[in-house]
Amino acid sequence: MESGLMLLPMSALSAVVVGPISKRNLILGPLMVSALASIVASIGVLFLTASTPMIWILTITFIFGITMGTMVSGNQIALYTQVTADQIGTASGLFRTFGYIGSIASSALIGIVFHQKVSDEGMHHIALIMIAISIIALVMTLTDRRLRESAKAARANA
Repeated sequence: MESGLMLLPMSALSAVVVGPISKRNLILGPLMVSALASIVASIGVLFLTASTPMIWILTITFIFGITMGTMVSGNQIALYTQVTADQIGTASGLFRTFGYIGSIASSALIGIVFHQKVSDEGMHHIALIMIAISIIALVMTLTDRRLRESAKAARANA
């Protein structure tokens, strides 16, 4: 129960962040903020140990709330601006499918890393993988020309 309560700040901040981004049809900025916040929070995970104070853990989950709120809304708006009306159902389904694949992959990673036992070292391995994936997401966001075009189109439609 306590671990579930510790996720409340992340969920609450994520919900608060989504609204303003969605109302303004923002894409590129939120996706860059998402990747950067993910890098920062993942670096924070590198410093977690079994004796880490609760406030540090809450701070890290709070930063992941920024990641979630900006990523979800930015990706949704990018999806809606890059497909035609007759493709939206299929594109939305694929978007959800890839989300499920990410969940399955993260569960598999947890199973692999913590196969023998849960440890600080295992958590740090996961943090390094999260940092690498976050950096890849940032590079992909910065180099994707379609995102820039979608951002311009979304602003024009706002």
